Amino acid sequence: GKYDMNKYKKIVSIAATAVMCVAPMSVYAQEAQTDVIEAVAEKKQDTESSSVPVLQKEGIEISEGTGYDLSKEPGAATVKALEQGTIVISYKTTSENAIQSLLSVGNGTKGNQDRHFHLYITNAGGVGMELRNTDGEFKYTLDCPAAVRGSYKGERVSNTVALKADKENKQYKLFANGELIATLDQEAF
Repeated sequence: GKYDMNKYKKIVSIAATAVMCVAPMSVYAQEAQTDVIEAVAEKKQDTESSSVPVLQKEGIEISEGTGYDLSKEPGAATVKALEQGTIVISYKTTSENAIQSLLSVGNGTKGNQDRHFHLYITNAGGVGMELRNTDGEFKYTLDCPAAVRGSYKGERVSNTVALKADKENKQYKLFANGELIATLDQEAF
C-alpha cells in the first residue's frame, strides 16, 4: 500500500530496539559518493498525523570512503533511547558501488563489534536493512530488489526510503518512494 510519509512520520528507532545498543553508540549517515542525504527522525506527538523531528539533518554531502557522524547532533540522545519509530532518508547517489549504506548504527564497546544496524541501497536499485546482535543468532534482514533507481534518462534522481519499527505489532516495514516494499514479522523484536 501507499505510505504518505509526510502525514504519518513517527519515531526513529535506532538504538534500543534496532540494535539493542548500550552506550556509547555511533550514528552515521554514510554512503559512498553521495551528492545529498537528508536524514529525518521524527517523534510522535498527540495526534497520528502531527509530529516533530527528533533528529533532522539536511544537505549532507559525503564522498567515497567517508561518513557523517550524527551522534553529536541535537536529538541524538533521544534517538538512542527510542524503542520504535520510523527512519526516513532522502538521497541522491552518484555511486556505482554494489552496497551503499545510507545509515549505520553500531556499538563500539569491547565485545560488541558485531552489533549493528544498516539501512542500505544497492547499485541495482535494491533497498534493505540488516540488524544484528553480538551473538550472531539475533540477525534480521529485510530487502527488496529494484525498488529505487539511481538515474532516469541519464540524470541522477532523488529517492526516499523509510524503515518503520513497530514494537506493538512486532514488525519492521520497509518503504521506497512512498510504497510499502517489504514487511518482516519478528516475535523477538
